[in-house]
Amino acid sequence: MAPVQTNTLCPPAYDTNYTGYVAGELVEVSENIFQCHEDEVNDAGETLNYELYCNVAEWDSALADENPNAQEMWNSAWIHVGPCVPTSTEEIMEEEAKEEYSLVTQEEVVPIEMSDSDISVEFTDDDDDLM
Repeated sequence: MAPVQTNTLCPPAYDTNYTGYVAGELVEVSENIFQCHEDEVNDAGETLNYELYCNVAEWDSALADENPNAQEMWNSAWIHVGPCVPTSTEEIMEEEAKEEYSLVTQEEVVPIEMSDSDISVEFTDDDDDLM
C-alpha cells in the first residue's frame, strides 16, 4: 500500500450505522484514512473475511462464538493508511473556482509590431515585476 500524502483529501467519514463496507473501501476517522482489510488466506488455507468485521462498529463478544479469531480480525479489519485533510464539498468547489479564475486572469504575452519610432513602453503585472 502506497503512503498517503498529508495533503490528501479525506474520504467519506465512517458511518457506524452503515453495513455495506467492502474490502478495499476507504473511510475517514478523526482526520485519518482507514481501509477495509482485503481478505487473506491464513497458514491453514482458510480465507479470513475481514469485510464482515469492517461492518461491525462495536465489538460484540457473540462474534467469538462463530469464530475464535473474531476479536483479532475485528481489531485488524481497518488498516490505517495515513492522515488526510477534511474538506467540505463547498470548499472543494471554491478551490476549483479559484484555480479556474487564476488561469483566466493570467496575463498573456502577445508580440506586437512596432515602427521605427522612438517609443519606450514599460509593462508591469499585478506583482509590480517589470517585464
